[in-house]
Amino acid sequence: MADLVISYSLLYECSTQLKNLETQFANTSIWDSGIPTQSGTVDDSVFGDAGLGASVDNLFSQWAAPFGEAKSRMDQLSTAFAQLAHAWFDVDAQAASQVTAGEVMSAAKNYPAEWAAYEAALQQYNQNLADLKKNGESTTTYTQYVPDGHGGWIAETVPMPGPPTPPGATSTTPASGSYGPGTTTVTQNPDGSIASETTTVTGPDGLTYSETTTFGPSQGTDPSGNPIQDTTSVVHNSDGSSDTITVTENPNGNATMTDVNSDGTTTDYSRTGWNGTWVDTTPAKNPDNSPATQNPRGTGGHSPYLD
Repeated sequence: MADLVISYSLLYECSTQLKNLETQFANTSIWDSGIPTQSGTVDDSVFGDAGLGASVDNLFSQWAAPFGEAKSRMDQLSTAFAQLAHAWFDVDAQAASQVTAGEVMSAAKNYPAEWAAYEAALQQYNQNLADLKKNGESTTTYTQYVPDGHGGWIAETVPMPGPPTPPGATSTTPASGSYGPGTTTVTQNPDGSIASETTTVTGPDGLTYSETTTFGPSQGTDPSGNPIQDTTSVVHNSDGSSDTITVTENPNGNATMTDVNSDGTTTDYSRTGWNGTWVDTTPAKNPDNSPATQNPRGTGGHSPYLD
């Protein structure tokens, strides 16, 4: 099976050239009433000879409809090419941005593996303290037995170890990086966890896609060891529209997602369990925008991110 290749550059260039040509047609008076001149339109009486005037007038009258139709068709074709260029570019740019962001965040702190390990160690530390308190034992010191050099053991009282150190809290981590067509910048909280990431993908002829994701506090880890965090993403699409996507995660794996597009369209999704599929739960609406009674269906919006 042959591969499908989409040239954003060619589509976008065709759209631009058609729009420029359509603008040139719009600036002329060929399809206006009368005969076009440098100073405006005139009627056939300026020629003096009625036969000559009628012939010239008939010539421009014959041109008017085809040029007007061409102008309309060029506008339609330009719009179609632009929509295709934006749509296909945004799909690839979204995938590229996820790869780029993942590379930078992994480089920043081997995210999320290091952070997941820290969360597990901190949980164990807190559990140990709780057990000591429950048994009435000290939480600041403990007894350690060391060899006395003569075959025996000596009891020593030593300080209790402190809590684990968050990854990245004392080490230098890259704040940005570039991979392929995309660049990503991350910000970190004082404890070293990722606070936000912004990724921009630039394509040919000025096509640009960007998204900024803000991460909420960790609620623990999922079965794969990844932090469970709510997120808010603001996506700027290449056609100038935008989406604000809010994801609410639950420790049991269930989640909801709401996508609000700049055109006012809101699309809702839900997921059951960690391996569940995102399901469109947007209530359907009648043509008059009132709630429909049929089964809920979505009405568009930005595609949900892959887990």
